[in-house]
Amino acid sequence: MFLIQLSIFFQWTLNIVIVYLLIKIIKKSSIQEIPSSIQAAQPIEKYEVSNSENFNMDIGSIFPEKSLVTIGGNLLHIKQSDFKGTILFISVHGCESCEILYQNINSIIDSYVDYQIGLIMVGPYEKMMEKQHYYQLVVPIHHIEMHQMEKFGTRTFPFCYILSGEGIILNKRPIQDSSNIQIMIEEMKNEILADNFSFRENTLSLSESSTLDIGTLFPYKVLITISDGLLHIIQSNYKSTILLFSIHGCESCETLYQNIKLIREENALYQIGLVMVGPYEKMMEKKQLYHLDIPIHHIEMDQMEKFQTRTFPFCYIISGDGTILNKRPIQDFAGVQILLEEIERELAIG
Repeated sequence: MFLIQLSIFFQWTLNIVIVYLLIKIIKKSSIQEIPSSIQAAQPIEKYEVSNSENFNMDIGSIFPEKSLVTIGGNLLHIKQSDFKGTILFISVHGCESCEILYQNINSIIDSYVDYQIGLIMVGPYEKMMEKQHYYQLVVPIHHIEMHQMEKFGTRTFPFCYILSGEGIILNKRPIQDSSNIQIMIEEMKNEILADNFSFRENTLSLSESSTLDIGTLFPYKVLITISDGLLHIIQSNYKSTILLFSIHGCESCETLYQNIKLIREENALYQIGLVMVGPYEKMMEKKQLYHLDIPIHHIEMDQMEKFQTRTFPFCYIISGDGTILNKRPIQDFAGVQILLEEIERELAIG
């Protein structure tokens, strides 16, 4: 009887071991299959080829190409003065989220007429052409193959860069439809760098210490105006010179232009001058539009640092002997008056 019970015990023990081993084998097999089954069940994520955004080119840096050849054999000029800037989309073959972008892109062109719109399509040429015909894309398209994907600093799709007329990256983000574009533009308009009042919508930002120092001499004694006159920095006819700076493509500068007449009328003891940075024809358009009747000195974009500022609008207050008395990014009449009041307080204390 004892032997029979022992035999039954061993038989049950063996069965339990066999069941345990079978369960382990089944679990191991199912675990190995989970990734492939999940991948098949998951929808394609918004950003088809994932990577950290740090891979993208930095805001404030220069876009690597001045122009792109379109599939129609034309040039999409990144560095240009006909538009406020360029909204440049990047899509890739096999990206489901890019299909939504294609559906929206023609309406984006209609909504943002002040901007040049372009599209870089990554993938096989024939697949790109299929998308162009299917969605009736009228946007200028630049094509690159898959192995060239990293040429424009992103593996995240669809993606968007907003570029200035000089090709400076003003904003960037993975996007999908027109609502994202408006958010990007609003960020460019509203974000003021607190430490130096630099308007990111305008140009690259520099710290205020990168400008000419208060107490130093202004580097030019005379500036030639667009009317071939002379704006004398060193002079004895005025209390000081209020020298304003603006740049093409700067929305905040529009406010300054509207305030220049008031600045001049309220500061009759001061000489007022304006340095305008950008294409000559665009400068002349602003002069005529806002009836700017003050002396204007013009420089091109590549001469921006001639007066050591990339922050616009900007103002130097310069004494009759050419010494910089005060400086600051400004926007309107009030900004200029604050600069002048600070000088008066310093003189009173001294």
